[in-house]
Amino acid sequence: MSIGNRKPEPKKGKITNPELIKYYKNDFPYCELCGKTNRLEIHHIIGGIYRTDELWNIVHLCHWCHYRATEHANGSKAKALNDQIFEMKFEKQEITKEKLRELQRCEWLW
Repeated sequence: MSIGNRKPEPKKGKITNPELIKYYKNDFPYCELCGKTNRLEIHHIIGGIYRTDELWNIVHLCHWCHYRATEHANGSKAKALNDQIFEMKFEKQEITKEKLRELQRCEWLW
């Protein structure tokens, strides 16, 4: 996904890529923030019309952490939590330093 002046089309629904679903169910059978193993959901760090199903933009969270990371539910605290998730993904090498810098410069995403 290119983040530029052009707005992408809105996306609806859930992740349908079976390989991605299998990856999260097998490799991350727990919340990547708190470690809980029940009521797991996939969270798009950048959602809405800018949502992409690329690995750098999704994380496996329990229901409570997913609620906390959702901007409409938690406002500026959600942005801080999503920044923390991006830093975690950078440490795991799931996102490049260049992509992380690009996203941090795009204040309008939040």
